[in-house]
Amino acid sequence: MSRSLASIAKRTKTIQTTQKITNAMKLVSMSKLQRYRSKMTKYDPIYKHVNNLPKEAYENTLPKLYLAFVPDLGLVSAYPRNLINKLDSLDKPDVYIIGTQSYDKFNSGDHCVLLSDRQSSENLDIDEIKNIVTSKIDTYNIVCLVPQVSISAKIEFIEVETSYKLSSEYDMLFEPNYETANKAFQKVYTETVIMNAYYQSKVSEYTMRRVAMEQATENADNMLYDLKLKYNRLRQEKITEEIADLTQAED
Repeated sequence: MSRSLASIAKRTKTIQTTQKITNAMKLVSMSKLQRYRSKMTKYDPIYKHVNNLPKEAYENTLPKLYLAFVPDLGLVSAYPRNLINKLDSLDKPDVYIIGTQSYDKFNSGDHCVLLSDRQSSENLDIDEIKNIVTSKIDTYNIVCLVPQVSISAKIEFIEVETSYKLSSEYDMLFEPNYETANKAFQKVYTETVIMNAYYQSKVSEYTMRRVAMEQATENADNMLYDLKLKYNRLRQEKITEEIADLTQAED
């Protein structure tokens, strides 16, 4: 029984150590979540302004290139797994992935035709997004796969098209001409859609990671409570057994 008590105490200590780690990781996730939310909030006026310019959808005959952002770190395995499920539904599309988690799966050729090298998704800036757009917009119809995370941290991906052109109303003047203005608009519009998709992706990632760490911490609390009950029960049995032995010795 003493060995059982010792094993419970050892198990308790291990869980407490793990809980400290999950608590620390939860705080890190919350900090990064707040940082990316702040960036998204600051960028939102630009996105809304460009999105509210007079525009109309058009039929883009270029081949589609699906662009998506994935995490660099673990503990959010549902994120790349659900993205792979989305790609499977698109029948092996051309894909540009930014982020390193599950890169080898994306690059295996089983789910998509990957056109990007392995690269980190942390701390991208607008210049990096511009470079992607500049290199792809003339040969592809870019479609962003944007994650949507529910309160329970379930994730799905929606397709956000970038095939829009300036509305050419009869009373509008374009300088120097419509074609030049429209080309500039399409480039800027695609950049803002991708940048917004990036911030949405990072907020989704750290929301999922925060929820995962909160659940791990709660599970640890439950395990510690159960171990405490078990330890106290065994300890009481040991005390009762010792009292019984003393009573028998006196007899």
